[in-house]
Amino acid sequence: MTTTREKEILGKLISFDTTSDGPNRPLINWVAQYLRDCGLDSKHICVQEAPKEEPGAELHANLFATIPAGDGSTQGGIALCGHTDVVPTTNQKWSTDPYKMVERDGKLYGRGACDMKAFIAVSLALVPELLKQQKSLKKPVHFAFTYNEETTMTGAPLILSKLKEHKCEGCVVGEPTSLQFVIAHKGISFMVYESRGLAAHSSLQTSGFNALQATSEMLTHLFALRKRLSEEGPFEEGYEVPYTTVNPAIAQGGIATNIIPEYCKLNFEMRTIAADSIHDHIHNLDAFVAKQNEGMKAAKAPEGCCASIHQTCVIPPFSSDPSSKVLKALQASHAKGGDPIKVCYATESGYYQGAGVPTVVFGPGSITVAHKPDEYVPIEDLQQCVQVIRRTVYVMCGGETGPSSI
Repeated sequence: MTTTREKEILGKLISFDTTSDGPNRPLINWVAQYLRDCGLDSKHICVQEAPKEEPGAELHANLFATIPAGDGSTQGGIALCGHTDVVPTTNQKWSTDPYKMVERDGKLYGRGACDMKAFIAVSLALVPELLKQQKSLKKPVHFAFTYNEETTMTGAPLILSKLKEHKCEGCVVGEPTSLQFVIAHKGISFMVYESRGLAAHSSLQTSGFNALQATSEMLTHLFALRKRLSEEGPFEEGYEVPYTTVNPAIAQGGIATNIIPEYCKLNFEMRTIAADSIHDHIHNLDAFVAKQNEGMKAAKAPEGCCASIHQTCVIPPFSSDPSSKVLKALQASHAKGGDPIKVCYATESGYYQGAGVPTVVFGPGSITVAHKPDEYVPIEDLQQCVQVIRRTVYVMCGGETGPSSI
């Protein structure tokens, strides 16, 4: 097995079990020490603690680090961004230990191999040479690594303060795109609707209040909304499904056929295009629920019978300027990248772009093997990504072996 710096780093990163509900702190601490060992001054390495009010806060942290420009400036430049957490391996049938990288048939296997520790390894592999050439850098190079992207997306909003503080001029989020340029994806909102009734023997219908009735009304409303959006839009070209979608996914209610249900819960999601406002949809859903509660009150429903709705996770849509400097730098560095595309999955990019940092999603490996058993990244992708990111950094920030402007 041939060894390169990026492969060695990837193997180390994979060895940390950073499943979202577990700790990522050991990995973050290792990265911080690696940067110090490479010669980066500790004052340019910031470990961001998770807010104390977050569940499991003591387990999680972001890392933001900067290689200053030759003149010492830390303002502007490019940010190389990625999430450190991975999805669970529970009940998956792996042919090897998911936390021990294995090389086979030109591929590197392991949990997080493509999603997305490969890009973090690429970024870190470039640190020694960037430090060696630091005096020739005209702009700084930043590294932003987050936690809990796979679940609550709580790491990305926290690290925005650093991107803003350093006035980053471009951001590359290294999700697995098969080395294609991604400039847009839909936003996602996960929502929970709950209805509460009054349990009674099913033969005594007037003695109870069926919680499923309100839920069935909400389901009818959601399916009508889904139909209207598919027919009337708004629409956005470039997506396989070019409009906002609604997916009622899980309904749970009742405990026995001869008991009037006192509770029902409905989980659903909306995936919004950039031209559509999730806030408008939420406002309308809140109004629908308020009308339901007014109807229950008018019908003299028993005390405590009501409906409610709340969001459990909101991921903003992502839409980047196709003429941005960071995209042009990537395109100049990777002629085989093709035209920019839009994708159906979601990333942290909407937070960064929404904060005014021009962003492109670009990284090694394919989304088609992410989250699956025997996840892998092709070694060719990994090595090619090193070359592309190296050239992109030189285009954006200058350097001895690359162009200094675009």
